[in-house]
Amino acid sequence: MSLRAGPLSDLKVIHTLNSYFVPVYITTSDYGDQPKVDEGERAEWTRILREAQKANLSTGTVHAYALSPGGTCMDTRHVAAIASTKNFQDFLNSVVQKLHTTPGDPIVAPKRQSNAPSVPRGDLALHIVTRILDEHGESTGQGYTSHEYVVMPRQQGRHLGPKAMTIGTKWTLDPTAAALFLRKIYPVTEDDSDSGRDRGKILRCNLVATIVSVDGSAATASLTGKFEQKRTRYLERPDNARVSAKLQGYLQFDIKSGDLLDLALYSKEAVYGDEQQTRDFEAAVKAVD
Repeated sequence: MSLRAGPLSDLKVIHTLNSYFVPVYITTSDYGDQPKVDEGERAEWTRILREAQKANLSTGTVHAYALSPGGTCMDTRHVAAIASTKNFQDFLNSVVQKLHTTPGDPIVAPKRQSNAPSVPRGDLALHIVTRILDEHGESTGQGYTSHEYVVMPRQQGRHLGPKAMTIGTKWTLDPTAAALFLRKIYPVTEDDSDSGRDRGKILRCNLVATIVSVDGSAATASLTGKFEQKRTRYLERPDNARVSAKLQGYLQFDIKSGDLLDLALYSKEAVYGDEQQTRDFEAAVKAVD
């Protein structure tokens, strides 16, 4: 998470990885007691892990492992140790020097790692991004960043609109329809459960839209307000953690059909936590093609 927003977004690091390495990322939970990979792949991961342990190298689930072309584990780092761009680059350089590697073209052509889903005509794909802020309320490369796509069905998008598409029309968004994306506005937690259960529960939602322009077949509305949701940090550990956020943005509708054509919003303020600990974060939601 912190690597993606930090060193893995640095052009020099990206160039080094693509020129001297064959980058591979895995989810170690896929190799556990109920593996999602075949036995051969699981055995290879076990070999690398045990080889690193035998060499007294740092090991664990949140690590980077550097292997030789023959598969020997050359070095490792805990993610926290290479979260800064400099430390990550130094780690890569040290491995290159040990192996006397010469640069070359990537074996696998670089491409986007995340793509918007294909949606039926009339539906809308929404891209949701959140990032934890530091103690100064600023977004930095070390902030944990997450993103996700959700699909707003055509009929549900229509429920976000007003009955009259005229300038000055003001209404409160349907909280049930808005919950589709509001439940996804929360910062990264340590919970990596992939059960598919959504534990977000909207407690309050007051988002007010006002049509500010009508241009041809489309009406555009400003959007402002706040919402609160209860969201436990862990799936099976009850707590009182909540998201509280002030949002601002816009909506656009087709005047004739009422279809939602576009949506964008961002957080003016956003806080997640409970009585013991809170963290500021920022969030944005944008419709994508």
